[in-house]
Amino acid sequence: MAGKIFINYRRDDSASHALNIAQSLENKFGKSNIFIDIDRLRAGQEFETVLENKLRQCKVMLAIIGPNWVDARDGGSRRIDNPEDWVRLEIERALARKIPVIPVLVAGATLPSKSDLPPSLQPLLKHQGATLTTNGFRYEMAGLTRDVADLTVRRPWGRMAAAASALILGGYLVAHHIGEPVWWPFSQPNVVEAPSTPSAVPAGKTIDEAEAKRKADEAEAKHHADEADAKRRADEEAARRDPALSVKPASGQSFRDQLANGQPCPMCPEMVAVPAGTFTMGSPATEQQGRSDGQTQVPVTIALPFAVGKYAVTFDQWDACAADRGCNGYRPSDQGWGRGNRPVINVSWTFAKAYAEWLSRKTGKNLAYPVATHSH
Repeated sequence: MAGKIFINYRRDDSASHALNIAQSLENKFGKSNIFIDIDRLRAGQEFETVLENKLRQCKVMLAIIGPNWVDARDGGSRRIDNPEDWVRLEIERALARKIPVIPVLVAGATLPSKSDLPPSLQPLLKHQGATLTTNGFRYEMAGLTRDVADLTVRRPWGRMAAAASALILGGYLVAHHIGEPVWWPFSQPNVVEAPSTPSAVPAGKTIDEAEAKRKADEAEAKHHADEADAKRRADEEAARRDPALSVKPASGQSFRDQLANGQPCPMCPEMVAVPAGTFTMGSPATEQQGRSDGQTQVPVTIALPFAVGKYAVTFDQWDACAADRGCNGYRPSDQGWGRGNRPVINVSWTFAKAYAEWLSRKTGKNLAYPVATHSH
């Protein structure tokens, strides 16, 4: 599988972004399966020969496009117009071989128009692209990784889902992304098969050649085992940094997000993980009579596992936000029912949004604005 993912980029346009993308993909696929010339070419190697060999092996190409990708120039001429420009050549050869090419927009870049590209590169615009931003990088990179996996490996359990985290606030659902967990049942384990020891020297091979082949197989198996062990340690470290990754959906276990500095957050909502699946929403026809709000039954699918607040946000949690100069300083009335651990009331959509933004700042998570409501 070596070199299956080829990263194409322009050094003075997007080198740092390309390296970040390569490192993220290595965590999923292993370093040996990613080719990026900035750290994969060794001294003395012939540039064109190595690239041609990697292009023959690759199953998918990521074309990293930054703000200066089209207009980068040598003297007065655009590099993209030069038939010998390596960025152009690599994409042309991938397109000619029917290799999927994913345009990846970084640093606020937009997809070039057809008139901006030479005819040989214009088919690139027919390929679905991806956008990576600074604030949403982890979530967006998880989606890109899943798409790359689908193009390189057909997995029997389908796509690995990325987790999301959510809380219930005054009737609103607020979610934040928490990364791609490794413990969900549809993620594939890293299985390393030890090479079988030949009982006899294969036909056409000398004893020395057979021994060299055996040692090479052992070295490759050890390499894969080391990669699997490094991935396991990285997953364990990710779970330590993000408590959500240590909780299995539908287990009933709960967790709280940490503060952005890694310290406990006692005032953060308690969360439980909900698995992906399908359920039926609405009342059956036999129960519709006499109900003004009845709806026919419809199937609802939760495509990705996510975490949700185990309880409604309380007055104590809200008051902690207001005391920390969040929530626009708003302290809702309890109408004489009491505050403390009781669910907060008299909270509008605007203030719910302010609470989510405060919680995002405290935990370092990218929280979405309220995306669903229900009546009380």
